[in-house]
Amino acid sequence: MEAPVKASSGWEYVAESDAMASVIDVARTLPETESFTQSELAGRADVPLKQLYLEETIQTLETLGVFETADDDNEETRYVVNTDSELLTAAERFDQAFTGNLD
Repeated sequence: MEAPVKASSGWEYVAESDAMASVIDVARTLPETESFTQSELAGRADVPLKQLYLEETIQTLETLGVFETADDDNEETRYVVNTDSELLTAAERFDQAFTGNLD
């Protein structure tokens, strides 16, 4: 089993992770009122579920405030997007700046 990604900066973490950038990109577009399992997030991000587990991607993003655990009675943990996430706001600004400069 691989250890979760270790990095000295956020940029390095995203660059070294096989799943992080894809999940952050998907999180920017998820409906705020819906909850998702890790499997559903993996499918939407087109990332193997095993990779999310090995890198602890969803748990890391929950710690960073991107996702919150949904308050429901399901057996499997479900996550919702934190609409106040500074990381998602920064990712959106980065995306807009990047694509704006490509035109």
